[in-house]
Amino acid sequence: MSSIKQMSKTELLKWIANFAIPLALFLIPCGEVYTMQVKLFFVSTVFAILCFALETLDQTGVAIMLPVFWVFFGVAKAATVFSCWNQYIIWIVLSGFFLANVLQRIGLLSRFTYWVVSKTGATYRGILIGLALATMLITQTLGTRVTLMATIAYGICVAFGYTQSKASAGIMLTTCVSVLVSQQFRFAVTLNAIGIARSAGIEVAMLGFFESWFYNMPLILFWILCVVMCIVMFKPEQEIEGKEYFTNKLAEMGKMSADEKKATIVLAIYLGFIFTQKIHGMSMEWGMALIPWLLLFPGIGCAKKEDVSKMNFGMVFFICACMAIGSVATSLGLGALLQEVVTPLLSGKSVFVLFLAIWVIMFLGNFVMTPLAMLAAFTVPFLAIAETFGVNPISVLHFMLTAYDQIIFPYEYALYLIFFSFGMISMKDFMKFGAAKTVLNFIICFALLIPWWMFTGFLYV
Repeated sequence: MSSIKQMSKTELLKWIANFAIPLALFLIPCGEVYTMQVKLFFVSTVFAILCFALETLDQTGVAIMLPVFWVFFGVAKAATVFSCWNQYIIWIVLSGFFLANVLQRIGLLSRFTYWVVSKTGATYRGILIGLALATMLITQTLGTRVTLMATIAYGICVAFGYTQSKASAGIMLTTCVSVLVSQQFRFAVTLNAIGIARSAGIEVAMLGFFESWFYNMPLILFWILCVVMCIVMFKPEQEIEGKEYFTNKLAEMGKMSADEKKATIVLAIYLGFIFTQKIHGMSMEWGMALIPWLLLFPGIGCAKKEDVSKMNFGMVFFICACMAIGSVATSLGLGALLQEVVTPLLSGKSVFVLFLAIWVIMFLGNFVMTPLAMLAAFTVPFLAIAETFGVNPISVLHFMLTAYDQIIFPYEYALYLIFFSFGMISMKDFMKFGAAKTVLNFIICFALLIPWWMFTGFLYV
């Protein structure tokens, strides 16, 4: 009782909402469609999603409990609930975490960032351009390294003596969008969504590296324009000379260590394997899951035990839980049910209306759900509805991923919140930039992206 009294009013309201909404769903009488299995699925899933959104319980703990709950109460069989572990998605994620940990610890990622920025960072604008390029290239090759890039951006702000200001907001937000917007045209960005689709029995092929860039060229333009917005909206009160700082940081690192050279060779093998998949024909997905572990082998020895122990296993369980939501929902027939309800509403409408509905739902859903939770909830129904339009499923997944990135408040998306949490961006500046970015994305999507997909034949099966 004392622990309840110690709660703040906000925390208490969060817990009330966390229990009240699932309780309301539980009190709905069972019927022909809303069976006890379906009821338990909705109650437990909504409870978990609220825990993720409101941060009332530890995310990893909830992600572990949710699938176990379904098996224990007979909502679905264990083979269905845990089917995600049979797919390559989880193993690629684990390998990506491991590779990034090694390259970050030995300093190769920081070296690359300092080198790129030192070549462009003679002015404030040059710093932003250099950061944007370095961050984009790291994201394209090694995945979304939010914490690392946020720390580097924060370190640059501190080095120039910035507190919360327009200049610091420009540095942080340029780095932020170069991680999170540039991932929208990264070839592996749809891994989680593909995993959810495949768990539901919907076959979706992942685009190759160059295919992803080609079909998503309007999103590359979107990223460039976001960087331009940062340059225009956030100007320093006094121009700075930044080249010397980055040149000195690079000089402090000295020559490349033996570990860095070995890691560079393995990284070249890794990227070469991905880029030449059309030539060698081997499984790109399982190759991506295997090659980074060469860093553990004798003769290379770049990796240490800490690179494995520090991997973000909690995120892996979270991804698995989200994928399981899709597979269990499909096994209960919920995707087909939602399709039956929504499809008539879209009947006779153009494909633009379909994508408009997806964009609006993902944008509004951000206010109450996490992006991965939305993928878990909406991937299967959206793909089923898109099938009636003859739309290519991979185009729907790419569109969902750019739509859910549009936020106004930092709390809506945890990865944006990481950049905001360093205290270098005011809420006013964040909201102003978020609103401008959202409007820009809407224009790019419906004026360029969908027409481009139509022109290239990517939109339809």
